[in-house]
Parts: sequence; structure tokens; C-alpha cells
Amino acid sequence: MPMNHINHQNLVEHMIKFPEFNYVIGLKPTGWELNSKSDEFKVYKYNNCSIYGVPYSEHSSYTELEDFVKFIQPNEIVPTVNVGNPASRKKMKSYFQEWMNCKSTETKIGLKQPTVSKYFS
Repeated sequence: MPMNHINHQNLVEHMIKFPEFNYVIGLKPTGWELNSKSDEFKVYKYNNCSIYGVPYSEHSSYTELEDFVKFIQPNEIVPTVNVGNPASRKKMKSYFQEWMNCKSTETKIGLKQPTVSKYFS
């Protein structure tokens, strides 16, 4: 779902479409979420829904982005930069497809994350 739709109401409505699940987690990437007093992520909880504010920067390194994508293993990535012409879009799509085809959560530095909760701890 689009980032500006990540809220409790929309996530719960989305979860209703999948009756086999009873809890939903939203990840909301933004440059404003990291608490300057600690390294903890902000989390907004309401009943059976949690939204994590995940800090990121448009200035993240290539390796940081690659490792994050390989860890999260999304179904789709929507690029927002370097999409001004067909050649750039094709190149971006090939990078993302390579990352998404990675079946392992192993990163270039050899770390493994067995669960999403480990990423946030």
C-alpha cells in the first residue's frame, strides 16, 4: 500500500481480507522516525495493529539498501529516483529484481536475520 496510507484503519481493513491472520504490522519508512535520545524505533500500537517508524535516508548507501531489501524480501519495489527515462527505469528494475531474487537473508557481510523482529531489536 502507498506509504501515505499506512495507518491503523487502513492496515486493519487490509488484514480483514486475510482471515488467517490476526495481527498486522506496518513499516513506515521516513527520515524523521529515529529517536535522537536512543536507537529505538518508534512504534504505534492499537489493538491488533502495530506501525513501526523505520528511519531511512534517501542518502542510504547502495549496500544498506540492498541488504534491507534482501532482508525484508518484498513482493514489489517502487522506485522514486532515477526514473526519468526508460533506460534508467530498466536499470533500476534490474537491480531490484536481482535483490528480490535472492532466496537467502544473508547479506554481503555474512550476517543473517532469522526473523523480522530481530531486525528491530
